[in-house]
Amino acid sequence: MRILVAEDDAVTRKRLEGLLMADGHDVLVAADGAQAWSAYQEQRPQLVVSDWMMPELDGPELVRRIRGAQGDDYAYVLLLTSKSQAQDLVEGIEAGADDFLSKPFDPVVLRARLRAGQRIVELQRDLARRNAELGHANERMARDLAAAAEIQRSLLPVEMPRFTTVEFAWCFRPSAELAGDLLNVVPLDAGHAAFYALDVSGQGVPAALLAVSVSRTLVADPNQSTLLMRKDHVDARPRLAPPGEVARRLNERFARRRRQGEQFSLFYGVLDLRSCEIRYVSAGHPGSVLVRPSEPPGLLDATGPAIGVESGVRFAERTLALKPGERLYVCSDGLRGARNEAGAAFGTDQLARALDGDRERPLQESLDRLLAQVEDWTGTPGFQDDVSGLALRATGDGA
Repeated sequence: MRILVAEDDAVTRKRLEGLLMADGHDVLVAADGAQAWSAYQEQRPQLVVSDWMMPELDGPELVRRIRGAQGDDYAYVLLLTSKSQAQDLVEGIEAGADDFLSKPFDPVVLRARLRAGQRIVELQRDLARRNAELGHANERMARDLAAAAEIQRSLLPVEMPRFTTVEFAWCFRPSAELAGDLLNVVPLDAGHAAFYALDVSGQGVPAALLAVSVSRTLVADPNQSTLLMRKDHVDARPRLAPPGEVARRLNERFARRRRQGEQFSLFYGVLDLRSCEIRYVSAGHPGSVLVRPSEPPGLLDATGPAIGVESGVRFAERTLALKPGERLYVCSDGLRGARNEAGAAFGTDQLARALDGDRERPLQESLDRLLAQVEDWTGTPGFQDDVSGLALRATGDGA
């Protein structure tokens, strides 16, 4: 091990050098504190044995400089001193010394102290190595999370489909890199579109993986059977799956895995693009708000439990006919469940009032303002839970 000896007394310095070299150490010597400081900067020894009283720079000041300059390469410092007053020892400890040895020193005690110092240096070196490995692992994880978040964002609408009778808008704000919320609008055929919003129980990577897995099943392909469109065996024409059937089949799949905690709320609707009639199920997804131009806002109740809670559930379907100017907001629980500093939740009623107050604003602006209001309510930037919202407004242009 490389050891720096800083001692202004030539006899003591020579004795220390001989003892340490006999033990197989690489020894650097300095006749005063200034030389010792230069040698430390150039050679970075792992251990320093320094006299307390030296010309140019005393031992405590040398220690202070070493502590101020070191990074992960920790140096163990042993101060040689004839001082024994408590205040002197406190000064040395506060400067950063690791240990003390009284002069004249006993070679046996010196070797024991240095072995202890060597163990500490090796532990510090191992800790630095492990920290570096953890740092690299964290960087890889951060890159992986960023890539996963990008994949998840790719499942969100890049641009909402344009219809003549209805417009859509959405908001999405994960509490971390990944979210357990997802939403989308899926054109089914010339006269229908599906839309959904899901909110997975829990947060982080497991919730995000489940959300992505579910969203991959909520697709439509006229050329093959999917969860949303069933291909008729007689005339090969696709048939739209009723919302209740979609929820039931999802529940059958995930109820079998409920021990894994794979549960999520789901609002799934099929929109008739000509009449603006919506057939929907709300599986454990309460708090959807219907905003009318001249009436108080209404709340849509859940029509069944969350997906994956229990098997054998039949989900009731509801029908909602949107009139021109009417809006439907499907919001995740992270919005109404957001809490302020006093622990009070934003709540469904306040959510409805906020949306009703912006009924004349553009659809997307009303969602953006809702996020801002909820964030103001919490009193802190960001959200503790994932938040998302999907909104649609009947325009009446196709009537």
